[in-house]
Amino acid sequence: MEPVIFREIPLHFDLDALLSTWCPTNDGDDRERFTELAYEAQSTGCPKAAYCIAFAETGEDGMIRVDGVSFQSHVLRVNLEKVGRVFPYLATCGRELDDWAKSLQDPMEKFWAEALMEEAVKEACRFLQEKLEHDFATGTLATMNPGSLEDWPMAEQKPLFQILGDAAQTIGVELSDSFLMLPVKSVSGIFFPSEEKFESCELCPRERCPNRRSPYNAELFGQKYRS
Repeated sequence: MEPVIFREIPLHFDLDALLSTWCPTNDGDDRERFTELAYEAQSTGCPKAAYCIAFAETGEDGMIRVDGVSFQSHVLRVNLEKVGRVFPYLATCGRELDDWAKSLQDPMEKFWAEALMEEAVKEACRFLQEKLEHDFATGTLATMNPGSLEDWPMAEQKPLFQILGDAAQTIGVELSDSFLMLPVKSVSGIFFPSEEKFESCELCPRERCPNRRSPYNAELFGQKYRS
């Protein structure tokens, strides 16, 4: 199946929540400027996403293949070996928002702009997940992202981009030689149906991670993913 593209995903910030996180003090000037930047970002931003329908199968060598493309990740193999249909995807804050952020000069404003771009790509991922769950009646989808675990390194973005073909270029995402995506606030991964909620965070012992969604579960790997 050819990739499906979303070029203009609606962007609506929860300003109260953002102010609580990024301007927790009662400094009126900071809160006023952050609010101005949030409105600028919301009017400028144009998050984008792309996905395709693919099928996963385990090869005789034990590797997981998605539409014939091999991935080296034991955790990914365990998660996908019984689900069949999966959804490789890309999501990005968009070049428009990235260019806007680069135009800012003040260090604090640049810091806030990074936070707003992060929220924009999260919004694109939420939009895409809800769209897939609704359109394909998948039930709850989980996701894995190259680089989120040592078991599935960033270099695995290259075969993922191979599956998605020209979709990356269409939504303005580039993959560098070091496997860094540009714009930086972009996400690649695979959505897959999961009766048991899965979060990569549960397998990651890294402390003080600002993007942690679930606590580390030291017993989970041995219970489910031990070779």
